[in-house]
Amino acid sequence: MPDINVSIYLPLLKSIKTHVNRMKHISPYLYVSANMAGEFKLRVETDAVTVGTLFSNLQNHRFDGCDDQGDAEYMFEACINGKRFSSFLGTPFIPNKAICSEW
Repeated sequence: MPDINVSIYLPLLKSIKTHVNRMKHISPYLYVSANMAGEFKLRVETDAVTVGTLFSNLQNHRFDGCDDQGDAEYMFEACINGKRFSSFLGTPFIPNKAICSEW
């Protein structure tokens, strides 16, 4: 298993879906960020505007053998296709808990 930089329990996926559905009309790409301080951020950018939302006070998921060294405030980020992520969130099966991990 690769070294995991951050792993966090996501907020309710229905609430994420609401934000993603609004953001996908601003830009086709969505930036997803998280840190070990319990923060999860969604953001879109254009030449004219940057729009984001921050979820805080989330719990971190700890994997066996994962060291906790480093800056807990550092945001690890990925750029994803907003429309595809929205489509994924629109599937009939939405779990009660989800984990976002970046390695």
